[in-house]
Amino acid sequence: MLRSRETALRRLAGTLLLVAALAVVAAVPAGLALRAGSGWADAHRAPLPAELVTPPDAQVTRIYAADGKTPITSFYDQDRHDVGPAQTAPVLRQAIVAAEDTRFFEHGGVDLEGVLRALVTDSRSGRAVQGASTLTMQYVRNVLKADPASTPCSSRPPPPTRCPARCVRPSTPSSWNSG
Repeated sequence: MLRSRETALRRLAGTLLLVAALAVVAAVPAGLALRAGSGWADAHRAPLPAELVTPPDAQVTRIYAADGKTPITSFYDQDRHDVGPAQTAPVLRQAIVAAEDTRFFEHGGVDLEGVLRALVTDSRSGRAVQGASTLTMQYVRNVLKADPASTPCSSRPPPPTRCPARCVRPSTPSSWNSG
């Protein structure tokens, strides 16, 4: 009985060793091919298309008196003042990247692992529960959303065919007394 157990353990060890050797034989060339492909992609990286050049952010609008120095008012949709990267603490830049996309410096723009994770999670739940957008994907989406000229006409909603009832209509003298 002891002899048959030793024989079974030797066979199991031999089988495991064979499986491990086959895994290494398959993994090494695949890893080398992926690394070479990644290096080639980095070397042939093209600049961003013209449609994705960042449009300027909305800034505060200031109105001055005729002398050009006396401020009269300022208005804005968002009270925004651009600052350059040199005026931002490095730890703030690192925190933003870490909070939004932990593998930002590893995936090159599209995080396939994140996309697959979200796909599996969303398909299991039957609805969208996980996101997979990277900083690069968010940047492209925001640029396209902020600049209507860069969005193809075919993907824009059609304009209304008639003015809805809540539109402001020009007033005419004949309508002043018809309250």
